[in-house]
Amino acid sequence: MAPRVMVAASRKGSKKKRDGNGPNGSDGEPVVKDLDVVLCHMQADYDTLAAAVGLAKLWGNEAVVVLSGGSNPAVERFLGLFRPMFPIRSGRSIDPRRIRRVGVVDTVRRDRLGSCADWTIGALSVEVIDHHVGSASDSDRKGRSASEEQCDIENDRGAITLIRERVGAATTMIVERLMDSQWRLTPGEATLMALGIHTDTGSLTFENTTARDAKALAWLLEQGANQSSVAEFKTPQLNQDQMDVLNYGLQRVKKIPTNGVMLGYCLLETEDFVKGLSVVAQDVMQLSNIDILLFCVVNYVKSRNGKVKEEDGRVRRQISLIGRARPRVDDRVNLNEVFSALGGGGHPKAAAVTIRTDEDPAEILEEVVESIREQIPEEKMTKDFMSTDIVVCRPDDLISEAQELMNSHCLSGLPVVDSENELVGTVLQSDAWTAEKQNRLDEKISHFMRRGSHVVTISPETTLPEVERILALGKAGPLPVLSDGQIVGVVTRIDILRARHLWSPDDGDGDDEPILQVDSVKELHEAPTPKTDVAVDEPIIQIDPVKELHESNTPPDVVASSN
Repeated sequence: MAPRVMVAASRKGSKKKRDGNGPNGSDGEPVVKDLDVVLCHMQADYDTLAAAVGLAKLWGNEAVVVLSGGSNPAVERFLGLFRPMFPIRSGRSIDPRRIRRVGVVDTVRRDRLGSCADWTIGALSVEVIDHHVGSASDSDRKGRSASEEQCDIENDRGAITLIRERVGAATTMIVERLMDSQWRLTPGEATLMALGIHTDTGSLTFENTTARDAKALAWLLEQGANQSSVAEFKTPQLNQDQMDVLNYGLQRVKKIPTNGVMLGYCLLETEDFVKGLSVVAQDVMQLSNIDILLFCVVNYVKSRNGKVKEEDGRVRRQISLIGRARPRVDDRVNLNEVFSALGGGGHPKAAAVTIRTDEDPAEILEEVVESIREQIPEEKMTKDFMSTDIVVCRPDDLISEAQELMNSHCLSGLPVVDSENELVGTVLQSDAWTAEKQNRLDEKISHFMRRGSHVVTISPETTLPEVERILALGKAGPLPVLSDGQIVGVVTRIDILRARHLWSPDDGDGDDEPILQVDSVKELHEAPTPKTDVAVDEPIIQIDPVKELHESNTPPDVVASSN
């Protein structure tokens, strides 16, 4: 059977007449502003593309999406198969005189819109949507955040609507509007928007992630987002150029220990510009075990014929500088603040800038390194994060009473003090379990408590990394803090997590119920334990619960159980 061939009918006499206000066209008639355009920022990532496609869908009226200046390799690969599903147009196909309304997503700066930056000037209205919100520490004397003052997008009529909210992805803001309007997405649209949220929130793991991002992602799954496609396209595949940069970066990265933080920096030169360097920088940080990385790649600026450009006899180079920091890094380290001063920006823990200059790249990188080093606060000591409300027990108390105290306060261990409140040992939850197994809960704590070399203590001046190292070994419960022989505090694993910004601050929400303790697979009950007056030397590894001693209703600083 022969295939059907459909031929479009001629419409010579049906050309739409455009009449209205606007600049004159080539035939002298006014050009009607009837085109709505949503702009992605240069080197578009999934978040800006997904937000743009979503906004175009909300606007309707055949609104189109334009990539202002290419896209990163991951998005290019995705669009190689998905592009026909979205209203993406080439910038060259747009007549700026026809533009009625412009949307700008995931940026507030003209220089990130490339040759499309002037399109906003003559539009009847402009809507700017961004999620890069300055922190409270960025506020100036007028109470406005630094990032709010960076919007330099122009419009002759002053008809600019700026919407900026603190969420993990700009896509989330658009998805919420789609949800409220009860739109039905195609599987392709839902998949793209899911990729936008996944990549900008680290699959909901980055610290800028909010509950709103998770809810938006859940709705996209309901709308048919394809999980296989998300898994396939979420993680970029490094090409050979990127692999070469990664290998060189791992070989040449330099490390500077600074106040307990490992700061790394790297300066590389390439013949041509390499796309997707942010992914390479992330890999270098992870593989080099660095807390903060400043990754600088330099290439010569070339003309289309491949010749190096010169201005006034000076060779200009392009500097791609990328900064990354782990979540555990103190909030006072703000990469966005440093990079914004150079014309770039991003987030406190992820920022980038591209500079074309004839200045020495090494000097620029050195200045950035020093700026970041100045932000790193002094190394924390035990006295900065220890718990000062202490629950203790006496050697003559019953092990059952110690177990009750540990259970009621959700602790994995207790200090044991004498009548002078001097530390004489510790008792762990595992010791109480041993006593319970041997039917000896009615015996004294002194029969089971740990003494001498089995008791690990620290001082108020012990550094955070050292305390973390001790607790990470898993052979100690909460660590007593001693000063002049007196117990002045205790450090739990939750204290470490909070000090490392890996646990939410205690704001009183959700603390009425203690979380479950997580024990190692190896239980003491699995092997017979002979009757002994000292508990086993190898306690199981425990993760202390969130409910801390601060939350108890016990008024004194030191509380002892009574017989």
